[in-house]
Amino acid sequence: DAKRVPGGCQEGATTNHMSDTGSPFGPILDDPSVAELADALDANGRIVCEGAVGSSTVVLASAVARRTGRPVMLVLAHLDEAESALDELALLGTDAVRLPAMEVLPGESSAAPDLLAERIAAVRRVLAIRAGEAPVIVAPIHALMQTVPRPEQIDRLTLRLGEGDRFQPERLIEWLGSAGYDRRDAIEEPGEFSVRGGIVDVFPAGGDSVAPLRIDFFGDEIDRINEIDLDTMGSDRRVQAFEAVAARLEPNLADEGTSFLRLVPDDASALVAETLEVTEQGRGYFERVTDSRGVFGPPAVFKTLRERFRGFAEVNQFSVPHASDTRVTCPVRSLPAFSQETSEAFAELAELGSDGRRLVLSCENEGEASRCGELLDEFAPDLGASVAVLIGY
Repeated sequence: DAKRVPGGCQEGATTNHMSDTGSPFGPILDDPSVAELADALDANGRIVCEGAVGSSTVVLASAVARRTGRPVMLVLAHLDEAESALDELALLGTDAVRLPAMEVLPGESSAAPDLLAERIAAVRRVLAIRAGEAPVIVAPIHALMQTVPRPEQIDRLTLRLGEGDRFQPERLIEWLGSAGYDRRDAIEEPGEFSVRGGIVDVFPAGGDSVAPLRIDFFGDEIDRINEIDLDTMGSDRRVQAFEAVAARLEPNLADEGTSFLRLVPDDASALVAETLEVTEQGRGYFERVTDSRGVFGPPAVFKTLRERFRGFAEVNQFSVPHASDTRVTCPVRSLPAFSQETSEAFAELAELGSDGRRLVLSCENEGEASRCGELLDEFAPDLGASVAVLIGY
């Protein structure tokens, strides 16, 4: 399944499923500490897992999801960590869902439309999880403190139309206005629309459609839908249907919302990465809130994580477990600093793999991977198949 690129680097199967026999991540899945953690979560235990460096907790979440065959709710401290985790899970071949935080305080109206759309999409995705599916659901603590629309509210926040649908243009204009879209002379940004006779231009805030669109009406019927090139305002690429998501939430919808955690399947396992930092970030956000309507405090979020899900684990670099906790130690540590001299660095790499351990190197593109393979052949030829080179981080 894996193809060899110049220099013996590996591409293809290395980015597929971690449980594949030839995958460089297979040993992680089979590590006794991962099996111990997965078994403890299956038994609905409360676990303190010691051993975390860099992205190791994301890899651990992926391994737990694969071993248990159940979803994993991964809670992180910082907004950018969730985005990085999504990329890392894609590299591991793990199905993932991200719940982003609205990067404004509750009650403010300047929230980015794409973040609201992604939150609505995350709600729809977790509601659609079926038995046997095991995605890793990633969220910073701030995102879990903010309410999401209830399932029955979702239909009010999305609109899907296609060619041939009978739908009055006035109804579309009314929906766009009520959904927070701004009417302009010409659209330029997501969350805007314009009207010229029987033509409505829309720049969807999110959903399945992300390109600006031109909807041509023939009376009360949608005649054509085309994507628009905003530079030329040309509309050559025809599409059959589109979906628009609300650009803003009405304040009362936010107040009437629910906790995202209440929508995640209750057979999921919860993992919190660096508990103290998550708690501190959540507390700091809550202290900045001037109106607590639509916001859950950090204690409420942790209470739901502990009580609702099948197993709860804190994954920290250093931990002091309570007497009632199960303790798991993951053999994770930082790599040593390598020499700035290429030949010396690869010699040090060869020494690191001399005891038979599996080495995985990440490169940004095929060119780097090819060059890395050449350097391995030149300076560390004895490593052979014990080293794999991935494209991606």
